[in-house]
Amino acid sequence: MSIPLPPSDGQKQTPLDDDRTVIVSAAEKATVITPTIKTPAPPPMSENIVALPVGTRLSEFEITSLIGEGGFGIVYAALDHSLERDVAIKEYMPSSLAARTEGYTVSVRAERYADTFQAGLKSFVNEAKLLARF
Repeated sequence: MSIPLPPSDGQKQTPLDDDRTVIVSAAEKATVITPTIKTPAPPPMSENIVALPVGTRLSEFEITSLIGEGGFGIVYAALDHSLERDVAIKEYMPSSLAARTEGYTVSVRAERYADTFQAGLKSFVNEAKLLARF
């Protein structure tokens, strides 16, 4: 889900208090920041914010560019400030089930998608854990 990172000291914290999932793998360790599902009415498509903007900080990681977007996720290039190296971060963002709203919150588009979103998230995290073992 991301390029290998050595384990970091201390606890990972996200300076932005929002509902995104970020997976960064480390040798035999994966750090997962999981979302809390919120189900407000989806914003009009013109207000839909998909990728996080360049410069967004996620703990010690700073997004430097967008690598790609797919149906189930977004991949970013980022700088790990603590280790002073480039990394990739993959975010679980199934565009057919969820949208990013103001404040960069990820929200399920409708309550009927909540179970499918959770099942996909579980699979996403399991894949990250599997890849982290390598």
